[in-house]
Amino acid sequence: MIGGLAARADASNKFIAAFAVASVVAGTGVGIGLQATSGGLTTLESAAPYFRYTPGQLNQLIGGAQRELLKDLFGQGEQGALSRLSNLRIPEGLSRETLEIYKEAAVRVVQRGPGALGYAVQQLRLQIVEKALSLLK
Repeated sequence: MIGGLAARADASNKFIAAFAVASVVAGTGVGIGLQATSGGLTTLESAAPYFRYTPGQLNQLIGGAQRELLKDLFGQGEQGALSRLSNLRIPEGLSRETLEIYKEAAVRVVQRGPGALGYAVQQLRLQIVEKALSLLK
């Protein structure tokens, strides 16, 4: 009997986790992340540590020197991003943390869809960031 209850609880946790990961907090574009573990449900904050920050807070986390390195990484506007995407060069000193923070901000714009201000540029920049992060591993 107890084994059967444990199996049902585990199945329920997995369903809840799958549902929660697919959910999005209404109006914010921020996903909720939960993971089923043997100890129950845990948040995925460690996998996406910046999801609780507002766009303004994310912007403040990136210092002036890192911001300049991001500008160098992305180029100017949509054409600059297209050029950089095909010929990626990661500026020396650009931190993984800065890329992860920027990625969170870009994901939020892209999640709002094609009507969002800056959508096309952020979509390209998101691709650049993901490519850069994969190269830094």
